[in-house]
Amino acid sequence: MSQNKPIKTYKHSTTGRSVEAAVWANESESGNVFYSTTFTVQYRDGEEWKTSKGYGVSDLYQLIRCATDAAAFIFFEEMKQRRELGEAA
Repeated sequence: MSQNKPIKTYKHSTTGRSVEAAVWANESESGNVFYSTTFTVQYRDGEEWKTSKGYGVSDLYQLIRCATDAAAFIFFEEMKQRRELGEAA
């Protein structure tokens, strides 16, 4: 199940900057699926867009929103997996 693209992304923006969460699905050797999330911030430097993993104070609210969205998505994906396996959620 390892893939080169995230299975879901969330982006929240303010003027000239946006924070993005990317959710990735990974499969363990035993076949279990687990999820991870990466975060980036994009900002404008003159006419050029750049990407960073450092966050300013103004980015933190957007980061919280992205993290909340990603956590909810992962929670529901894991619930679906449990149901498919016949486990009680």
